Amino acid sequence: MATLTVHNLPDDIDLALRAQAAEHGCSLEAEVLAILENAVTPAERLKMGSALAGLGCQTGLTNQDFDDLEQACANNRKLIELAGSLTRPGQPSVGIDEMKPFRG
Repeated sequence: MATLTVHNLPDDIDLALRAQAAEHGCSLEAEVLAILENAVTPAERLKMGSALAGLGCQTGLTNQDFDDLEQACANNRKLIELAGSLTRPGQPSVGIDEMKPFRG
């Protein structure tokens, strides 16, 4: 993926972009990317990456939220694997793929 650097960006434009990003609950980078995509992408064409980035902006999700979610999933997987390795004498162990979710 390409990187774009903008030199000599006027302070008022920078402040306006930051305010707009804050209003939309997303990073400055995500806001600028959304503006650029809207400017060059035909209205009838929807790109999945753009849609997901826009959804993240609308819901206020941040990169930290995704990092936290990935960590929580990794922790849950470790717990499930640990639970599957705990068996009583004489009982076979259960692998993570064999475990079924509890539905109360």
